[in-house]
Amino acid sequence: MTPEIYRFRFTPEVPMDRARDLVAHAILLSQQVHGAARVRLDCGYCADDRMGALVIDARTPAGQTVAVFFTQLLLNEFGLTAFDVERVPKDDGFPRRGLLGWTIAWLNCRWRRAIRCLTRAGSAIY
Repeated sequence: MTPEIYRFRFTPEVPMDRARDLVAHAILLSQQVHGAARVRLDCGYCADDRMGALVIDARTPAGQTVAVFFTQLLLNEFGLTAFDVERVPKDDGFPRRGLLGWTIAWLNCRWRRAIRCLTRAGSAIY
């Protein structure tokens, strides 16, 4: 597995709806290479409309295929100057954890806190 996460930043003339359509098309194309189950298990992406960015998790071979197909589709549709792509660094300011790991840890903490609150509230009713 490769520790690669790619961030695509788009210029204002690229509509985010079209970028989402192209990543869906790239996922369908990569299913022809790796199979639907492998792509569903190993690939992920996240789009942010406000920032005009889309992140693809390419730490697996299926994810790498999605990133390559998506990049080629973007080049065919919008050209070379419509977007920038960069590797998200493994250490992005959080000690011993990348942004993805930090986000998962934060969500896990919030989830546990919510469950504790609901459990306490539920026990008071009974």
